[in-house]
Amino acid sequence: MAPMEYARARQVTPIEGDLSTNSARKPAAAARLVTRASRSRKEDRPRRFSAASKATVLFGLYDWLLWAFVVLLVFAQLVGVVWNSTTNRTHVVYGQSPLLGPYAISGENDEPYSDRMVVCVLRGRLYKPAQLSKVLHESSVRLEDATGVAVNGYRVVKRETGATSELSDEAYTHYTRTCDLITAALDAILDSCAALGYDPTRDYLRVADDVRGDRVLAIPHSLPVLLMPYWDNAIHGNFATPGWDGSACVFRLMGVYNSPSYTSGLLHGTDRSVREQKTVEWLRRPGGAWRNGWYEDLDGMRWYSSVVTTDSSTQFGVRHRQFDTTTNHERNCTATASECRTLPATDSWGTKLSISDTQFDSTSVAISNGSRFGLFLYEASPEQVVRSVYDLETFISNTSVVILLFRWMVVMLALQSSYWRRKCWRWENAGIGCLSCSRAFLFLPVVLLPRLTNTLTVFFTLGCNFEGNQKAFSEAWFVMYPGIAELVLFYFSLLNLAARALRRRATDTLFGPTLLFFCLMHRLRVELSQSGWFEFDGRVSTAFTPNEYEALTLRDFFTTGVALRINGNVASMLGIKLAVLGINLVPLALSVSTSARSRIASAFTACRVEKALALRVCASGGLGRSSFYERVPLQEAGGESKKETHVVSNYELARLGYVVLGDRYLVTILDWFYVLLFAAVARRSREPSSYRVILVEVRASSKGYELVEPPKHFCLNDPELREIRFWHLSAVAFK
Repeated sequence: MAPMEYARARQVTPIEGDLSTNSARKPAAAARLVTRASRSRKEDRPRRFSAASKATVLFGLYDWLLWAFVVLLVFAQLVGVVWNSTTNRTHVVYGQSPLLGPYAISGENDEPYSDRMVVCVLRGRLYKPAQLSKVLHESSVRLEDATGVAVNGYRVVKRETGATSELSDEAYTHYTRTCDLITAALDAILDSCAALGYDPTRDYLRVADDVRGDRVLAIPHSLPVLLMPYWDNAIHGNFATPGWDGSACVFRLMGVYNSPSYTSGLLHGTDRSVREQKTVEWLRRPGGAWRNGWYEDLDGMRWYSSVVTTDSSTQFGVRHRQFDTTTNHERNCTATASECRTLPATDSWGTKLSISDTQFDSTSVAISNGSRFGLFLYEASPEQVVRSVYDLETFISNTSVVILLFRWMVVMLALQSSYWRRKCWRWENAGIGCLSCSRAFLFLPVVLLPRLTNTLTVFFTLGCNFEGNQKAFSEAWFVMYPGIAELVLFYFSLLNLAARALRRRATDTLFGPTLLFFCLMHRLRVELSQSGWFEFDGRVSTAFTPNEYEALTLRDFFTTGVALRINGNVASMLGIKLAVLGINLVPLALSVSTSARSRIASAFTACRVEKALALRVCASGGLGRSSFYERVPLQEAGGESKKETHVVSNYELARLGYVVLGDRYLVTILDWFYVLLFAAVARRSREPSSYRVILVEVRASSKGYELVEPPKHFCLNDPELREIRFWHLSAVAFK
């Protein structure tokens, strides 16, 4: 019987039961596992789709879109070979308008903790950075006042829990250079503060060591400038110089202070009168006084205030002033706005990633009582330029993933072309589970092992809108999104191995939703940070340095708390990501057995094709749920089937890696790929090809397609192969 006649005459009925997802489950006995389908009376009429069939076709379209999406993600990393930089400009708003009054501020950014603050102290002949909390315990520090009379220090907050033990290597290196630059430009910095209306101290630094205390401690042999990082070990922050009259000059240093590539240093500041007036106005607590750099209201509550802007047209009436500390003169930002342009700050993540961040029209308001109650607003239009370097590890891992994607495409083409060419009567979809028996998929965890540290870092980074060095990693879309794809593929490969080891068959339905969820979570990271749903103020601080990343090992993820630190110490967001991975274990827990004692295996004997290929499809565990067998009529009487037999479903053979070439030969997908790859070259050669493939001739019968044994060996330039159209692939059921 010809293939067309067989497809029309064959009565196909999927075997329903624990292993079928194409039809509803019915709690029936083994004798009721079979549902007979009515036969079409008109063979030549066009195929019509029922509502269920249309839904199945839509799922097939979903599989193709999912495949295309994974291809897009993987090749985005390959694009990084030539397109190694990207520019992105957004508008961000963290916190709320100070006009709304004080509120409970989330997170710990901007808080002047004594263990976070850095002071430049004389070590030998040079000024070196040191943690303020440690310096205050040195014997050279002296008590200047304990009665509350002295007002010429800067008050800091003593952190009871979660204190930073020491400066990171990167922060120490950066601030060593900063101390050198401040030493050289100290007079210009203090003169700029005087021009802003302050009366800065010029001898050494003094601090009030607690929010409620009155002690003022003097640090001899120190620069009178306090370095105030935005978060622990940050290389960006504000600076403060205490004043003799109780106020403090708070400013920002840019240019050469951020990167040695610049030749000039810039100081951004705000007029003292404006800063103090706005602080009192926004707090709605008039009548107080400025002591030790903080505002003390009539109720005795103390507030630190940092108001810095680079926006000349700010809605809050805070004027931006800029000074050149190299030439010791003020730039005219009112007459020539371009002269007061904002310079980018550069952060790097190892040697392969860097980001240049230019904050246009930024406004920063941080006013608090030391207990995270007060005012906070950060609004800016940042322009970020991310640069990357491609490496060999990335190429190797991408090559392995591309092979998997190619096989996935071939299986979908074979299954669905068989339906449209009437080689089978039922539409079969092919998710990631069709790769379950592929060696490339089985060994994918081994292939991705050299990049697993990077892949796990991607997982713990996704969804976080970072500040600091880790921003260079999180903003590199050609690293993050391909990394997400590799992560999900790696995870489902492990699930497949677990299912095979447990001899279970699990569905692959959650692959697409998991991948899309993680991609959307990272795409909407700015919106998530501004939502207020998490325990931070919109900015996730870098808590994991590039130097630690370079020394990171896989064991560290399981034996230390590095995972939470890579996640910016945002426990709730980490919990969401782990919960999504955990949901994917549910199908494995609810899967059914594929052991030799399973209902399907005991109810049906091995088909001829199973004996020829030395396998049992119902004993093949892993991902990818389907009906293992289909019922077909053996003979007819009076228009009704009196006897039936079972055949192996086309999905199962395609899942095992077999397709039908040119309606004539059963071939493995790998051999078909070799035929396709070398045929164009081999056909031109008259000499026999040294490379051979094994093909098994097939034919259609009333019972289903069957093999014609024994297998045949063909050279690539064999005349018989020349007659076959290599793009004619199909996946059919075999008896």
